[in-house]
Amino acid sequence: MPKKKYKKDFKEVIEGLPFAWEQLRKHPRKNTRGSNDETINTFSKDYTAKLLELKNKLVQGTFKFSPLRRVMVEKGREILVYRIDERILAISILKSVFPRLEHLNSNHDFSRKGLYIVENEEESDEPEFEGTPLAVEKIQTYLNQGYVWVFEADIKKFFDNVPKEKIFNLIKRHIKNENVIELIRQIIYFTVEPSSETGAKDYPPTKGVAQGSSLSPILASIYLYEFDMYICGMPDVKLVRYVDDFIVLCKDDPTAKKMYELVKKKLKSMEVDIYELGEKHKTSGLEKTKITLARGYGAKAFDFLGLTFNNTDVDISQKKKDEIDKKIKEIVHSTGTNFLKKTKSIESRLNGYIDHYKKPHYSRTVASLVKIISSAEKELRSYYITIYTKITNRHPFSKLTPEIGDRLFRFMGIDFANIEREVKKPIPTKKYTKR
Repeated sequence: MPKKKYKKDFKEVIEGLPFAWEQLRKHPRKNTRGSNDETINTFSKDYTAKLLELKNKLVQGTFKFSPLRRVMVEKGREILVYRIDERILAISILKSVFPRLEHLNSNHDFSRKGLYIVENEEESDEPEFEGTPLAVEKIQTYLNQGYVWVFEADIKKFFDNVPKEKIFNLIKRHIKNENVIELIRQIIYFTVEPSSETGAKDYPPTKGVAQGSSLSPILASIYLYEFDMYICGMPDVKLVRYVDDFIVLCKDDPTAKKMYELVKKKLKSMEVDIYELGEKHKTSGLEKTKITLARGYGAKAFDFLGLTFNNTDVDISQKKKDEIDKKIKEIVHSTGTNFLKKTKSIESRLNGYIDHYKKPHYSRTVASLVKIISSAEKELRSYYITIYTKITNRHPFSKLTPEIGDRLFRFMGIDFANIEREVKKPIPTKKYTKR
């Protein structure tokens, strides 16, 4: 590639800052603050001047990433949070530079969709390609083709263990602009704010990429490109990967067992590893590496991407259902939040679940979504009745007919019946094809 193209990289990063800001402004975790306590809300009050300040620092070569703030999230995981300006810059780097690394996309990592947002793509209600639905369709196709033995695994603490030097050297082979490389170097060799908490997580200087960075998934995907190409060079096996979770589909049990050994050997050469067959996770108690007959006599269901595959039928996994139920209860019973905010939060969650799980080739998810909606309504209604009765010493709907009581509750909360109707509406079957 001509040197002229490399010189454009830094310019494109700078010019992409306003678009990156617009993308970040819509981010679900938009109010998560960085180490300087800046949030989307406070940044937006004077965003033009702050974007100009960020641009000037980049041009002058004085911009430095600050130590990342530790944040505990669901499942007891810790993520690392950048400042708002740093997040804007990371998104701009992702959108401006990394599309040129698409030749390191094996097409077997289905997380790659969504990393590069095209501006006019938002105008379409039906994106041509979505990562998880396409992965599901691929799995269904492979099962129908006789790849019925499923070796499933995820890489053990992948984001903590990926070697920094190897991933950085890989990036340097393809991105030559010194200014951009220096910014990526700071992202890979990140620092973290100290913690006074007992047993706080350590971040060694030679391993790991920051979970919470918009660049982490693409760095992971690029690093595992070598793994993808190795597996796909094997006869009679099919690979489906989503970042560090993957399954290898085989036509018989001996091949699946052979692939388990080959995968372990290959990943160890890349300085990462998977759990042993039958080994249980210390926290969840679940087997993380399994070989399952997914179709035919003696077949069993298997879970992948938060979904349960029962032959080619697809449903929301029980683990994911339990997580959803727990989250809804946490919202309903949260303190310091008024009833309206609770209902809006639940409504947003339910619509998100519907968008994610209502797909034409997910045969059983509609019924599960209906149950989730019904359970959320019962939880919210029970909470409202309990609080109202506690305050007034009488039932809120005691003198109303059931019909009027339902209408009043919907007025105060969410129209669950309408959400359920939307879930049950048939959706046209479409073929998910990668662009």
